[in-house]
Amino acid sequence: SGKLNSLINQVEIISEMSAKFIDADFIVLLYKNKSDKINIPLAYHDSNENKVSDLSLLEQKWCQADTNFEEYLNSNIQECQNDDFAVEFNYKYNYIHPFYDDDLSEASLVAYWCDKPINITNNQVVILNFILTLLVSTMDKTRDSRQFSDYSVRLSELIAMFEIAVGNYSFENLLNKLIEFTIKANPKYSYLLFIHDEKSKKYISKGKIPSPKPSDKFISSLEEQISSMELDYDTETPKGTLYDISSVYSEQYTVVLVSPICSDISKKIILAAYSKDVDALGTNNKEILSIFSLFANNIIRDALLLKKISNAHRLLKKSSAQLADIETLAALTDMTSGVAHDFNNNIGGIIGRVQLLKLKVKDDDILIGLNKIEKMALDGAQTVKRLQEFTSGVKSKKLDYIDLVETISDYFERPELKWEKTAKDKNIEINKIINISQAVIQGAESDLEVVVEKLVENAVEHADKNTQITIRITEDKNNYQLTVINFGQLIDESIKKKIFYPFFTTKSEYGAGLGLSIVQGIVIRHGGKIECSSDKKSGTSFKVFFPKPDKYDEDSDLSINQTVERDLKILIVDDDEQIREVLTDMLTIEGYKIFACEDGQTALKAIEDNKFDVMITDLGMPGMSGLDLAGIVHENNPKLPIAMITGWGTQLNEDEVALKGVKTVLPKPFHLNEIIDLIQKLVATV
Repeated sequence: SGKLNSLINQVEIISEMSAKFIDADFIVLLYKNKSDKINIPLAYHDSNENKVSDLSLLEQKWCQADTNFEEYLNSNIQECQNDDFAVEFNYKYNYIHPFYDDDLSEASLVAYWCDKPINITNNQVVILNFILTLLVSTMDKTRDSRQFSDYSVRLSELIAMFEIAVGNYSFENLLNKLIEFTIKANPKYSYLLFIHDEKSKKYISKGKIPSPKPSDKFISSLEEQISSMELDYDTETPKGTLYDISSVYSEQYTVVLVSPICSDISKKIILAAYSKDVDALGTNNKEILSIFSLFANNIIRDALLLKKISNAHRLLKKSSAQLADIETLAALTDMTSGVAHDFNNNIGGIIGRVQLLKLKVKDDDILIGLNKIEKMALDGAQTVKRLQEFTSGVKSKKLDYIDLVETISDYFERPELKWEKTAKDKNIEINKIINISQAVIQGAESDLEVVVEKLVENAVEHADKNTQITIRITEDKNNYQLTVINFGQLIDESIKKKIFYPFFTTKSEYGAGLGLSIVQGIVIRHGGKIECSSDKKSGTSFKVFFPKPDKYDEDSDLSINQTVERDLKILIVDDDEQIREVLTDMLTIEGYKIFACEDGQTALKAIEDNKFDVMITDLGMPGMSGLDLAGIVHENNPKLPIAMITGWGTQLNEDEVALKGVKTVLPKPFHLNEIIDLIQKLVATV
């Protein structure tokens, strides 16, 4: 909800910036609703405060389905005609600026003046196109953000499946209990269970029948259909596979899916999901069903094991808890990584366009607005980075020698800290106790700052008013220990393990619940461990243990700042058109010669026909990945410097990419200065 508010504020800033840019008395921004093709008024700006009190006449003029904006293409300021809104509020002149993408109207700007203004210049038209491009990207981001928030909440419903005490249910009741979770997370479908009968070698319908009850003919047909299918039973690596048999039942239902949810040798169970709702065809609904199948497979397998080995209840309970951690993390890693990659591409495009606008615009008010937009986009990028940090807890990453004492001291000297206002409002004192001069560990400084920030933010959130939070660094023979202590609401024993689950939160308001899971992932990657204790006398403390390295070299890497000629020929490879265009525009302004390709095969052909000084490639591309492309190019042309700009950067192993000839990896989104610095360093290595 916080990110959605930021995006809404961004639209407001765009409207104010547009009005000031063309010195209009009144403007309204319209956005084309793709579902019903209606123009929606997103925001307006009135230079005479409270002058416009009724927008109904404005909507009658511009928001109808048959409104034709095409006639205003390439037009300029004109006298208002047949415009009741203009008459009502004494506007004499207007200007309509439609924005088209692939010949489809996506957004429009309508401006009004009381007195005749100066005509819009060609340069202003170009910048207005940039502004409306930014508006469309923002609205697309708003839609994606809402979908992702909904996706996260539904995933959290499924994760709760791992809290079921399987020993307290009969096998049939356990199946019905699991179905309750998928109904809650995915209510667009109705569900039936089919269990394989060893005698007849067929699948028989079992369990509760949903309401409204499907026809007996449909149930019987499903039994026959499933019995005749060749299903993938891999008892070692269940995949949550979905089989789409909608075409068989197209006259009755919009979608019919079946999936194995138990692959035990003695039990084969199929879940059938069906719906008449068109929305059930959505990708998110199918993925949620696939994840349920994956989770249910593991839970049912545990239940069968418990039934067979009655004396292993305690060990099985521990194993189930570990399974919840490992399987949840593994499943969410792939999904979260994919979503984060797409978000990074979009946010990178927004930031790039803003930076290009900042180079062209001289008006201070507009620059202030652009800086605000850039800051909000960067805030969004930080959220995506946190998601990637969560997934990177199971990936390898090269660590350097850093001083934990110095890192934490530098963190608290930042001019702005996220939790500082809350601490001030609650009158909470932050007390740092650091009695050792140095604590050198192997780690990543940015990751450790995240650990400190999340732990302190969590402490401030749960501490009582007028109390103290203590941050302490100590050491023993083998470890350095970071401890964060607060006095407030205690953590119940029943949820101590759950607080490190992704999407689990105890906040009363809406929260993502990723903070402590991110901390745990980072700590594990650093070879450490985290412990939590909570009692009235000592308060709630989180203790993080970082192992002391055997030895380290105190000589730090030297940064070589060199300037290189701008007359370089650079190959850009990225399947995202927006990123290609932004990089091309950025580097062209800096004087570089740019050749852009959309995939690896095109890039290889370009390298055959041209001599390049640098290649910059994306990682995730269809057909040939950026890493595979880099490997081929490096093998044929080992002297060509290669860089990778990617939304997956936090999950790449530096040693692995180095073998492919990649000199450096820059995560999306990026700044122009970072790209220039990257090119200088690459050329300096030749």
